[in-house]
Amino acid sequence: ESYGVAWRQPGTTGAAIDSRFGHNFYGLYSYAASDLVIRGNEVHHSVRYGIDPHTRSNRLLIEGNVSHHNGKHGIILAEECTQSIIRDNTVFENALHGIVIYQRSNGNLVERNIAYGNALQGINLNDSAESTIRDNSSYDNGEAGIGVGQSAADNLLAGNTVRDNRKDGISLYSDATRNTVRENVVSGNARSGISVKSAGNVIGDGNRIFRN
Repeated sequence: ESYGVAWRQPGTTGAAIDSRFGHNFYGLYSYAASDLVIRGNEVHHSVRYGIDPHTRSNRLLIEGNVSHHNGKHGIILAEECTQSIIRDNTVFENALHGIVIYQRSNGNLVERNIAYGNALQGINLNDSAESTIRDNSSYDNGEAGIGVGQSAADNLLAGNTVRDNRKDGISLYSDATRNTVRENVVSGNARSGISVKSAGNVIGDGNRIFRN
């Protein structure tokens, strides 16, 4: 197939650890896999996605990877990928977003990642609910540092450092609702520190927003 590694049968589990995946069409892909561990890998120069768990791949641990110079996103969970952890990864210089949570991929944790130099958003959360985005660093991205849109609801953004992005620091847009933004440091972004374009979100306590 056109993947570095593909897990394709429902319920398949396993691990990819301390390896390099370069110049594939996709780097790592899964379909309906469970409890995968993707740790300590370098994924680079994929034609499309770097790390791409898809379609009901659940309870994943994606940590300590470096994903860069991919043709779309560095790391993406799409289509009902739930209850997973994306932690301590570095994503940079990807042609679209750094990290994406998409299409009803609910109940995930995205923490302590570094996202920089991506052409669009460092971290993008859309059409998904009840996830926590915390303690990440997102800077020098082409659009927002963190973007929440497409009816994303009931998510928490807490303790992130979002700085020096070329548009907004944190952007809530396109019917995103009931999301809470608290205790973030948002500075030096070219437009708004926090841009709110949809109803029902909460800018909570403890944010530091300056020099935007």
